[in-house]
Amino acid sequence: MCKKITAIYVDSNDKIAGSNSSSDFKITLNPPVALLNNAGISVKTMMLPYTLRTINTNVNDKLYFKVGALRKRITLAEDTFIYNSSAITRLIQDLNTKLATAFPQTPTLHNIAGSTWTKYAPGLPTDGSTVTLTQVSTYVFNYVVSSTTYTITFTAFDMNNGSAQFTESDGGSLSGVRTFNLATGRFEGSTIPHDWIPPSNFYWQGIYPVPGSAPSAAVVASQSFPQLTIAPGQAIGFFKLLTDFDLKQTAEGNPGAETITRTNLQSANAFLANEMLHSNVYTQASAFVRPDTAALNYSPIRTLFLKSNIALEMWGSNGTSNVLAKFIITDPTQRYFTTNDVETPEISTEGKANLSTIEFKVVDFYGNVVNLQNQNTNFTLYVSED
Repeated sequence: MCKKITAIYVDSNDKIAGSNSSSDFKITLNPPVALLNNAGISVKTMMLPYTLRTINTNVNDKLYFKVGALRKRITLAEDTFIYNSSAITRLIQDLNTKLATAFPQTPTLHNIAGSTWTKYAPGLPTDGSTVTLTQVSTYVFNYVVSSTTYTITFTAFDMNNGSAQFTESDGGSLSGVRTFNLATGRFEGSTIPHDWIPPSNFYWQGIYPVPGSAPSAAVVASQSFPQLTIAPGQAIGFFKLLTDFDLKQTAEGNPGAETITRTNLQSANAFLANEMLHSNVYTQASAFVRPDTAALNYSPIRTLFLKSNIALEMWGSNGTSNVLAKFIITDPTQRYFTTNDVETPEISTEGKANLSTIEFKVVDFYGNVVNLQNQNTNFTLYVSED
């Protein structure tokens, strides 16, 4: 007995209210198509415009820098880059603008007044006890234990190399200096029998005491075409351009005062060919350098997926569900994907369904909807039933 085949022609120009774009749209079937249990669905005669940019908003526009002890995320402007000096100049201007905003050199302590600090004193009764700091002035804070007032005064800090220091005193015999240890994340010293663990959201920016002349930016991008260089602006400064592995698998993935989604970084690392396992520590003497920007990946997105709200027995390795088709981008210079570029096996549906309003999304590996610049998408769904 022959299978029953139903063909559904889908065109984004027929999208209905509630649709967002040609890559995130809904259509209505009239009359609805009834699906039996375990019907097979496949995509045929596909035409999908290849209008992706090098940097795509909320898809691959994020870079994660760690300057000294401070981790921050910057978001690049959506743009299409090619291998020439003017394009790299645009990239550098955008990088420098975003980096200056993320890492200002004005001295500021963040999330300290009213915060809880923990004593680290292994073997002593005070180990693990906490205090709450009250702000007295810009860099001076108090806490009270057993009616005694203790004063913490920040005397120096520098975001560029992650250094910070304060004095601690009770106005009498107790007096000492605490210096931040990048390796342990604690303020440590030898003259008082305890160290301090600051709250996880505490961080500092800029340089204090303020230098006599305005300091250069913390991180500076520059070019001598075809070379691209990203280096610290300060002689003592250093930074990391965190890799996807750093962010997903290590403690580097906790930016100061920012949250990230480890399973959806929206990372631009592929564009900058920053795909090693761990980031290097970059200094002025050993900067982040791409000797020839021809080595950058100007078409970093090479796989797309067509998703639907039809319950399907097909998933992506990152948990993406209801995948109808996978697109393999072998030639980013082409204008359209066709059926030859699409992996479209016949997929079984889960249970019975009545197809009336169907939703389609063109997404990247992480489920982010890509921008097809409102160019038309069309394809045919073949539904087969015994």
